[in-house]
Amino acid sequence: NQLALGYTGALDIPKDRGSVEIQPAVIYHQVLATDLIYRGKRWRAGASAIHDRPSQENPFTSEWTRPVYSSATLGTVFVDVLLASSWMATIQHMGVSGGEIREEGKWASDDRASITSRYPYQEATEVGLEWNRPTTRSRKLKVKTSYMWSDKNAFQLWRLEGRLDLNTDWSLQSELHMVEARPLDSANRNDIAEFRNNDRLAVGVGYAF
Repeated sequence: NQLALGYTGALDIPKDRGSVEIQPAVIYHQVLATDLIYRGKRWRAGASAIHDRPSQENPFTSEWTRPVYSSATLGTVFVDVLLASSWMATIQHMGVSGGEIREEGKWASDDRASITSRYPYQEATEVGLEWNRPTTRSRKLKVKTSYMWSDKNAFQLWRLEGRLDLNTDWSLQSELHMVEARPLDSANRNDIAEFRNNDRLAVGVGYAF
């Protein structure tokens, strides 16, 4: 299932302000999936396919502007290679065919993207490198960097993540994300572009209760 957002609103032109009311509703999907994975001694590869057919039932009354979903087919492929005892390299790709969202109602417009998101992006490729090694009997250090890009959705995302397990309960964690993306529009709806001006660095401490 998926949460669909219906909305209605009013614009006060003299004050240049708007009032919007949002109502969520659950939309059910029929999903058919298949996976294929092959494992070698130092590598593995896999492919997945998903067909997603959303219900066309309308849970909103006429005053709400609502999203209408189309059927979609998703495909992914990946390859993981163990380069050395502590080093792993990976490459993966995902593409979506279909899955468009259009809006119906008073406030619907073909010039902007729907306020409801369905998939994080429609197409992307990612390469990554991971180092994972115990430092002592009770401590383990994991560092991972990855670069993701999309020609269809016009974004680039670089990530650097680290985690040091001090013991079974405590850990130190950090992550750095840097984003470059084209602004959102009706033809380019993706979650990455929403954070295009939000490069971030986070450092934290974790405790397992």
